[in-house]
Amino acid sequence: MLSLSVVCRAAHDLLIPVFYHSTTFPTAAKLSAFISTHNVLEERLRSRFLLVENVYIGHTPSIRGDLDYTSTVWPITAIGQLFWLCRHIKRLTLLYLNARKWPKIAHTIPSTLESLAIGPIHGHFTPQSLCQQPPLRHFTSIHTPMSDAEVLDTATYPTMRRFRRIFDPNGMDAMLALDQIDLLKDSTSLEQSEIVICGSEEATNAAYVLAKMKLMEMGLEGNKWVVIDPEFRVSWIRLLYNEFQNYRKEYILQVT
Repeated sequence: MLSLSVVCRAAHDLLIPVFYHSTTFPTAAKLSAFISTHNVLEERLRSRFLLVENVYIGHTPSIRGDLDYTSTVWPITAIGQLFWLCRHIKRLTLLYLNARKWPKIAHTIPSTLESLAIGPIHGHFTPQSLCQQPPLRHFTSIHTPMSDAEVLDTATYPTMRRFRRIFDPNGMDAMLALDQIDLLKDSTSLEQSEIVICGSEEATNAAYVLAKMKLMEMGLEGNKWVVIDPEFRVSWIRLLYNEFQNYRKEYILQVT
């Protein structure tokens, strides 16, 4: 008969990877504390960096935190350390980072990254600018106009499969993004392009109708490759956080 200590040890060994697989950092203090606690000589703690695969930095639906676009407390050095030490990150959601600070951490994005969501107003971005050339399959841009060159470089990145852009229903950014759809035809790997409009139901419905009319004018109505999705049911933060949680749930189901 197994002793209680053996059973407890087995449960501990099972739960540790589940606990570290997905991590949220809504505050600067939590992120910095995670680094200082685990970046030590003791291998037992340090090795847990390698268990992290799913990272969410910024506001959650329930915790606003202190990592705002104009915040002065962003722990840029700690974020760089996190990416250097967590060498198995596959998914990263990074919200409200000032565009001027992105170049300071872009070179630390790990070579394992497959999904990236950044914004609002993330500034200039192309996957080719990521020094470690990760096999990026999914990219989500939030509330950010992108130049034709950025759209083309993102869509034609060799591993890119899904290119999603999230917009507010107010303003013309979503319509301007539709004007750039034609740039995506040169991609040999892209499987889906999405325009997601988040906001109140009334405003989102109006923007959705305009987007559908524009697709008709472009001869793309009914084209499954271009998806115009009215996500008025949830805020864009909840949309991204739900995806973070779903990825965590999928992992738990795999290991239990």
